Amino acid sequence: MNAHNSIRRCFERGSRLYDDNTPVQKEIAELLLARALDSRAVTEERGRILELGCGTGTLTGMLCEIFPSAAVHALDISENMLSVAKARCNASNISWICGDMSGFDDPEGFDYIVSSSSVHWVGDQKRIFARLNRLLKPGGRLIISTMGEGTFAELHESRRQVLPHKLPSRQLLPHTRLLGLIQNAGFRVLHDSEEKFQQVFPGVSEFLKSMRASGLTGGDLSHDDRLLTRGELSKLIARYEQDHANPQGEVPVTYQVSFVSAVVAEQAECNPN
Repeated sequence: MNAHNSIRRCFERGSRLYDDNTPVQKEIAELLLARALDSRAVTEERGRILELGCGTGTLTGMLCEIFPSAAVHALDISENMLSVAKARCNASNISWICGDMSGFDDPEGFDYIVSSSSVHWVGDQKRIFARLNRLLKPGGRLIISTMGEGTFAELHESRRQVLPHKLPSRQLLPHTRLLGLIQNAGFRVLHDSEEKFQQVFPGVSEFLKSMRASGLTGGDLSHDDRLLTRGELSKLIARYEQDHANPQGEVPVTYQVSFVSAVVAEQAECNPN
């Protein structure tokens, strides 16, 4: 199974319990929009907004409340996720789209493309930002939060220690590399920041169950083409607990998040010479 189908299948399965298991993602979405408003990266109340990876509609609902006159196009790879989102958000200005952001196109273009905790799932990061640049109108804005290098640091560190031969096929990008890809795709970065969030679980098993229940175990960010055996999983859990558990047995889970607001650059900015 390729990464695309693996991701879709996991989110289809995790749609019902996603919100219960992802409080950090909700916090990130709220912070993304608040910062975009504070920095005036979002300035127009009208126009066309594309939300990538809308999931269960947390950010979609906020966009519709703040911009009731805008046409919001909410895209997600999972039909089940969209079903949850539709039940949450019934605003008349939303168009729901089931599809892969890597292949999405719209000849009208958009004034804003917004995405929270989603773009990192795309394997070809260089290509996706070039596509998003083409989807935006001249002067259009890209407003994203995305998981970066350092997310699930405890898990990855433990895995490298006990299973160095079975690491995920792909790693998340460091913040500076992300900015470089966005700029090279024809954007001028307006604001950027990198922040760490942390969630505490009663134990490693509870963390892994939460990941599975919310659909976060799909694709090449989670594994290569070989799944872990039960014995390997037991070794991984034991090492995570050994290195990171507190006296009560609780374990931390770190999220390293990049926030970026950017504008489509003028041709002269892209080619100064």
